Amino acid sequence: MLNGIGERCGNVNLITLIPTLVLKPFFADRFETSVAADNLTRLTQYSHAFDDRLNRSLCKQLPYVGATAFATKAGIHASALLKDFSSYEHVPPESVDNERSIMSSQQARKSNLLIALAQNGIALAKDDPHLERLLTTVKERESRGYSYDGAGAPFAILA
Repeated sequence: MLNGIGERCGNVNLITLIPTLVLKPFFADRFETSVAADNLTRLTQYSHAFDDRLNRSLCKQLPYVGATAFATKAGIHASALLKDFSSYEHVPPESVDNERSIMSSQQARKSNLLIALAQNGIALAKDDPHLERLLTTVKERESRGYSYDGAGAPFAILA
């Protein structure tokens, strides 16, 4: 069963089970799946294509393949991710064809913005006064209804 189709009948979502068995050493060392880790590098693409074929909306919350599987808003999480991605990510997102998303929102701190800026090819130092001004602007605009969550282009233009 893929993407939760059939889960009400007691079937497990293979899109979640297989990467857990293959990518987590605790399970990979104990169970043989006949699936190589390299075969998971298109998992997100397959999951999305499956839902597209069924004319279903993508479930953003799915483990591994959902849009929010590797997303964070909290400043402390972004700060930890800057130091070591494995501190909050149980597997590298690219191992399952997904990507990391550090959102710029009211919960953001400088670390969020530094990552988002780097993803847009903009380099600033932690102590750059422009960074503090950008953080203040993002938070002020979010309080007025603007949203920069997952909105790379508007954030890059603002930056």
